[in-house]
Amino acid sequence: MKRTKKNKGVVVGRRGGKKRARALSREKHNSFNWKKVVVVFLIFCFLLLSLWVFFFSGVLKVRVVKLDIPREKQVMVSGLIEKIKSKKILDRIDGNNLLLFSGKKLVQMIQESDVLLRDVRVKKIFPDTLLVTGEKRTNFFLWLTGNKCQLRDGHGELVKEEDCGDATVDLVKKCSDIYQKTGVSCLGIETVDVLGKEEDYAELAQKGLYLTEELNKLFDFNDGFYLKIPLLVADELIFVGKNQTVFMFNRSEDISNQLRLLRIFLGQELSVEEMNNLDYVDLRLSGKIIYKLKKGYEQSVVKSVEMEGGDSLNGDESLKQDKKKDKKKKKKRKKKD
Repeated sequence: MKRTKKNKGVVVGRRGGKKRARALSREKHNSFNWKKVVVVFLIFCFLLLSLWVFFFSGVLKVRVVKLDIPREKQVMVSGLIEKIKSKKILDRIDGNNLLLFSGKKLVQMIQESDVLLRDVRVKKIFPDTLLVTGEKRTNFFLWLTGNKCQLRDGHGELVKEEDCGDATVDLVKKCSDIYQKTGVSCLGIETVDVLGKEEDYAELAQKGLYLTEELNKLFDFNDGFYLKIPLLVADELIFVGKNQTVFMFNRSEDISNQLRLLRIFLGQELSVEEMNNLDYVDLRLSGKIIYKLKKGYEQSVVKSVEMEGGDSLNGDESLKQDKKKDKKKKKKRKKKD
């Protein structure tokens, strides 16, 4: 016989103690745990309530739409938002729900509907506000590399890409068609090498845009022009204007200085008739201009040019006189002040 600690003096046999322990464990196992049931029930109710509040109650309906985009595009974007809101999700949940509203789908629909908007972003401001931001593209650049045509904006961002075929591509006509459809100016650029990075496209596009604007002031080509970049390593930028007049520039040098030199050269060396009959002008060599007139005029002529302060020709007395006149005018203004 053994006296156990639990029974405090009650003598129980070994066999009897084991049987009683088993019985107690069975009772404990078979007893119903109401606490767990209550906790599980409360969690289930909370989930159901959350589901109803977020998806079916209308608490998160889109009630306010803010559009930070050009005014002429707001009607189009508002229509696309209403189209997404009107569709049912899984045929049961109202599409007008801020939590389930697909910003990516809206951006995709805007890009497919209108190529003029860029950097479109959709932000959800809980509980009921949708904010759409974007900006209008101001320039298009049609890049032709081999038989691939890429339409990009001034930031180098790809808008559209297509196969132009094996036939010769008329960049001027294609850009004219883009302008007619979008109302945004387009500049064609023909390249041999693929640039790769958006930053490279953007840098060359801005240089080309500046160059074409300045040359258009001098010659009034009326958008009948495009650019050529034969090889990237050669640092050449070739402008092909109306009647196939060609201007060759050095991309590694300051384009503004080359244009300034060209203005001086044209004003001092060529008549109006000769300017209208230029075949090509080459400014790639530092300190020299090589030009050629079309048939009926003298052949290629090489002119040595030196820049004094970036804006004068060598031995040009008339330019020196203009500078003196400007100095006299400044002195007179100072005296009046």
